[in-house]
Amino acid sequence: MASRNLELRTENNRQVMTSRTLITGFGPFGEHRDNPSGELASCFNRDHALLEVSYDYVYEFWDALVKDGNYDTVICLGLSAKATRMKLELFARNKVGSTVDVNGQSWSTEFIVSEGPPCLGATIMPPDLIFATAELIDGKLIELSTNPGDYLCNFLYYLMLAGHPGQVGFVHIPPFEVIPIEKQQATVAKLIVTAEAMSA
Repeated sequence: MASRNLELRTENNRQVMTSRTLITGFGPFGEHRDNPSGELASCFNRDHALLEVSYDYVYEFWDALVKDGNYDTVICLGLSAKATRMKLELFARNKVGSTVDVNGQSWSTEFIVSEGPPCLGATIMPPDLIFATAELIDGKLIELSTNPGDYLCNFLYYLMLAGHPGQVGFVHIPPFEVIPIEKQQATVAKLIVTAEAMSA
């Protein structure tokens, strides 16, 4: 079972909350020994967390985060290896696939939350503004998606939407070879600033 302690990092690597926004990314999994979502999460001068691609770890992280209640906004990042654009996920689904995590473990049931709704919508901003914001940010770099998958990205996203009272969003990112890190950073930064302005 993963540690319950939040691995929150700031630019000087001290566990000090510098804002009411948290950015999360994932560590290595499968053939992806360098997960770009983890690197990108550290680029915004906000508290950030690098998550192990593990069901136990993510569940314990979520449980501790919700109990602490330190953040108004949580933006999660994850790798979509075959994507050609960044994808702002509109929904998370109450579904877990059969792929095991980095520890060879799977979730105990096919549902993330027993008797939970089949899907939950993004709360990062009102639905009408999500569509407008995606276009304003850069429609060539980011698109809206209704398919968050059935692995740890969707697992984390559903838990966050089910239990976090503030703003929650998830962005799947392509490899940096497809869209350079500088462009991805600029795109996510605009999303962060927009979300923070709405929570102020």
